[in-house]
Amino acid sequence: MAGTDEPLEGFGEVCDVLVPRIDGGNELHLAQGVQLGPTDRFRLLGAVPLGQRWAYQPGEIVRCTIKVFSGMKEAHWLATGRYTA
Repeated sequence: MAGTDEPLEGFGEVCDVLVPRIDGGNELHLAQGVQLGPTDRFRLLGAVPLGQRWAYQPGEIVRCTIKVFSGMKEAHWLATGRYTA
C-alpha cells in the first residue's frame, strides 16, 4: 500500500482543501499537500496537526465542492464526503 504522501496513479496537481474539524476547535482546517484527482476527488496528504480531529483523515479520498466563504477573496475546495466507487 502506498504511503500517505505518495501520489496515486492518475492523480496530479497539488492544491489546498478545507477539511471540517470535529474537535470543537475552528470549524475548518486548510489542509496542505492535497492531490487533485479526476473531477471532484482529492486524496488528503500530510498529517492531522496535534490536538486536532478532522472529519476525513490523510490518505482518504474525498469529494469536494468549490465554495466561497465570507471574508475570503477566492474560492476554495471544501471536503464534503468520502469518495466511494
